[in-house]
Amino acid sequence: MIRKTSSVIALAATAGALLLGTGTSSAAGGEDMVCHVSPSNSSNYTQNCFTTKSSTTYTVAYRVQNGTGSYTYAWTPPTNHGVHVAYGCTSTSDYCTITVPRQGEQYLVANVTLTQGSYHATLSTEAEIPAMCGTQIC
Repeated sequence: MIRKTSSVIALAATAGALLLGTGTSSAAGGEDMVCHVSPSNSSNYTQNCFTTKSSTTYTVAYRVQNGTGSYTYAWTPPTNHGVHVAYGCTSTSDYCTITVPRQGEQYLVANVTLTQGSYHATLSTEAEIPAMCGTQIC
């Protein structure tokens, strides 16, 4: 009986750990965080986004999708040099849009913590802007 009880406790602990946000692009509640870099050859939002287009300024849109109900959001946008929050990134917005000047290869990681009652999940995704030599990737 003791072995059976400890197995049930271990199983419950594992299940409980899976329900916590893990800093990935998706959470146990089904939410995911996606992004899109503009200009780009695609208008799709993906879990890790990039562009191969040259520009003097890039816009990166991060958003949370596949949630149910309402959440409170705590955004941590990238802090790379030159990053400017364009809009969103508030406690009530499921999106966060930034602009960033071209300045060599950049990895722009954004995080958001979702809260819905006692449920909390932290999501993260990364946008990549490659170094450009004129209109070509270096």
